[in-house]
Amino acid sequence: MTLKQQFEKVMDESINMSLATCVGDKPNVRVLTFAYDKNKSGKLFFATFKENQKVKEFQQNPNIACTPLPIDIESDVQVRIFGTVQKSNITMAEIIEIIAQKFPSGAETLKNGGDMLDIYEVCFKEAYVTICMGEAQLLTF
Repeated sequence: MTLKQQFEKVMDESINMSLATCVGDKPNVRVLTFAYDKNKSGKLFFATFKENQKVKEFQQNPNIACTPLPIDIESDVQVRIFGTVQKSNITMAEIIEIIAQKFPSGAETLKNGGDMLDIYEVCFKEAYVTICMGEAQLLTF
């Protein structure tokens, strides 16, 4: 399997990711559900409540790091992404469709959140993929 195929497998199968922000000298990490569409290369998407703490952190510093959390606890592939976050133009219907394919109850939660949620996107030009605890390999988009 190629490096890109390994990356896409992790992105397609993972439901959640850890997302790290940093404002001043205070890093913060949280776990959230995300959507990835390989046709929108170099972007991943998530919904969050308007004006919550992470949104305030994005406004102060849009630089983030994230790692998709594999469903398979025995997975030997790790993906690390460094990029920027911004409000997205993708519709709630689009993100619900992507998430519903792998996490139907998560899609239902988004439907119920409605107008309380905004969609954000992580934009990245490269990702690091580590296989079997080997050296991280750079994948560019």
